Amino acid sequence: MENVRAMVVFGQTKAKFAKLGNSQGKSVIEANNVEDAVDKVQDIIEPNDVVLLSPACASWDQYSTFEERGEKFIERFRAHLPSY
Repeated sequence: MENVRAMVVFGQTKAKFAKLGNSQGKSVIEANNVEDAVDKVQDIIEPNDVVLLSPACASWDQYSTFEERGEKFIERFRAHLPSY
């Protein structure tokens, strides 16, 4: 977590990841879903930052497949942050 500046967490286990981030002194932002997470990234991203979608749990409550979740991330990211 040394190179992590911020975490945008969502899904069923967001509270666990928020707790982890807070314990490491990281900025933690909670989102409702992957699209909302990308929207929140827009507010904090700086030049040369890396944005990583790192799903650590299932998201059946929001998406029918992990492929759908990944596609939503890519679509939203390209629409809102085209320079990255």
